[in-house]
Amino acid sequence: MKLIFAAPFLAIIHSAVAQDFLWRFYDNGGCDHGSPAGATFPPNNGPPGDGTFGDCFSAPVGINWSNLEVNVANLRVLAFCNINCQGAEIDNSDMNCNSPPAGCALGSFKAFVN
Repeated sequence: MKLIFAAPFLAIIHSAVAQDFLWRFYDNGGCDHGSPAGATFPPNNGPPGDGTFGDCFSAPVGINWSNLEVNVANLRVLAFCNINCQGAEIDNSDMNCNSPPAGCALGSFKAFVN
């Protein structure tokens, strides 16, 4: 009988630790939380993206994403100019709200514990 109750409890624990950080892309030159939904991904009228360390997160193509906000300090963030964590790599130890170098729109990123 104890095993019946253990499975739902383990599922709750797993979902609680699956999210390491929250993130959002912006296309309007900053990380303004009052930005219109169309200027952000995930759209600002909903929750931010849930991130897990080491996973690759891509933004929708066709938009020049200018900033990436990650809500956890002391991270190593590898941002890329292309989706699927490919292309030019931008290594930054704190992507709280930083911009890519000239000629690169953000396409994807991975975050790691620093």
